[in-house]
Amino acid sequence: MIVRDATANLVGYKHDGTGAQSFSVDFKNGQVAAGGLSFNGLGGNGGVNTLREYEHSGLWTPELKGSTTEGVATYGSRGGLYTRIGDRIFWSARLTLTSFSGASGNLVIDGFPFVMRNLTQSNGGASIGFIAGLLNTTLRQVFCMHVANTSRVQFYKLDAGASGVAGLLASEVSGTFNVYLSGVFKPQE
Repeated sequence: MIVRDATANLVGYKHDGTGAQSFSVDFKNGQVAAGGLSFNGLGGNGGVNTLREYEHSGLWTPELKGSTTEGVATYGSRGGLYTRIGDRIFWSARLTLTSFSGASGNLVIDGFPFVMRNLTQSNGGASIGFIAGLLNTTLRQVFCMHVANTSRVQFYKLDAGASGVAGLLASEVSGTFNVYLSGVFKPQE
């Protein structure tokens, strides 16, 4: 990122060759410094009004597992993308299996490059865009939730006639399971 003033003069940029960038720009009520974008009139450098991590994106490798016994998954394809903007991680993933065996417990996707914050109110649900390869024929609804203080998402289900929600078991998916999903969460600092 290059920062310019109102007359298009370069006022700050630094790149150290490792991907890390820092800036040195002074504004009337704010500054961009090595510690992040700080609004001095609102709390100063290093305070709650400093944006330390504005934006970066990357790839991650999702892993389908059982929560008790991980099992063995063979993938036809899989991949994940994330973008961090401030204190939020926006992510998407897709998984297509060719086989899945030996897993037990609840079905989870693991491998996020960030650990979710350990606060219930900041670990919302994930959106499933497509899902196939479920063995349970009584399912009415399948959804996901971020698991606080971990780097995983857990699948849940509502069966027809059930009075409540339960974890979707790893044994309830076939070796041809296929899912596309996305979400947003707050990472640990």
